[in-house]
Amino acid sequence: MPTTPFDAKTVALSQSNLIEASAGTGKTYSIAILSLRLLLEENIPIQEILMVTFTKAAVAELETRIRAFVRLAYNSCTGIPSNDDTIEALVLESNQVRGEQETLFRLKNAILFLDETAILTIHSFCQRTLSEFAFETNQVFGSEAMSATDLTQITIDQVNQFWRKHVVVIETNLLKHLCPLFLNREQLIEVIKNVLGGKSLLALTEFDEDVLSNQTQITVLDQLNVLVEEIEKYKGEALDYIFENQSSLQKEVDAHRHANSAFSHLFDDHKLLLASILENSSKGYVQKIFKEVLTLMEPALAAELAFAQQVQLYVNKIHHFAIREICIKVDAEKDRRSLMAFDDMVDRLHDAVVVRKNQFLIAA
Repeated sequence: MPTTPFDAKTVALSQSNLIEASAGTGKTYSIAILSLRLLLEENIPIQEILMVTFTKAAVAELETRIRAFVRLAYNSCTGIPSNDDTIEALVLESNQVRGEQETLFRLKNAILFLDETAILTIHSFCQRTLSEFAFETNQVFGSEAMSATDLTQITIDQVNQFWRKHVVVIETNLLKHLCPLFLNREQLIEVIKNVLGGKSLLALTEFDEDVLSNQTQITVLDQLNVLVEEIEKYKGEALDYIFENQSSLQKEVDAHRHANSAFSHLFDDHKLLLASILENSSKGYVQKIFKEVLTLMEPALAAELAFAQQVQLYVNKIHHFAIREICIKVDAEKDRRSLMAFDDMVDRLHDAVVVRKNQFLIAA
């Protein structure tokens, strides 16, 4: 997209402009100047100019700036300098084109209606529109905005219901593989909150409605058991090697200062020794002393990786199933209580204006 320098004094007052600028570069100032131009050049009443921003702090700042600029322009029109060259130039141009009396009239009316200036956050604009045009937007009369705390509690309640209905009844041996490392309630709550907040979860697989069926559970458990047996087989071979070569390995460990400190006290428990070898496998002296052990463990480590990937894939499918079921119930609970989350306001107004193209609402 081509870029051009932006000048609020001369930019066209029609169509759309995308302005990319960092903090402190004059965005609020430019919006205030554009509002003043709409008032003077297009004779659009101040109460009919809609300004939408992200935060309440930005609303307050913009509102303060708009009020100040309109009053400065009025003062300039009556002969009191504004000390702002841009405002002075706009008033002078308006006086020349429309006459001083017309300019003064427009500015005086603007001052009278400053309290009706429509400067809103995105969500407050959507909420106001949905409330005023409940019929056109298919809203339940009397719907209220819900707090983040309310939404979190509803989400937790629905996750708990899902957990009791679907997770705790998973085949016991399979559940041991899933919980708590790969599948836990807190993680699922965060997943649902992210989805409700509009985030896309790229790691999710295609939806599988049979993901928690008995047959699927048996299939997944069989696949995981094969990997577990493979892991135990190769671990056993590594442990056998340590047992059969303990004397020579211990001599090499005792001869190396760092190895002696790290491993000499572990030869009484070969499982702990093997775990420590794997934990320190990136160190050169470990690779040298325990070369055969690490080689024997390579297939076990590959099987452990395959096991983790297989479990994560299955958990992703469970999450996808949970998202489908829980989000529907969260929405149903919000409707039952006549509550709307902030993102619901945006979605519903978008549906009315963009999807269903309600002409009465667009015209209003």
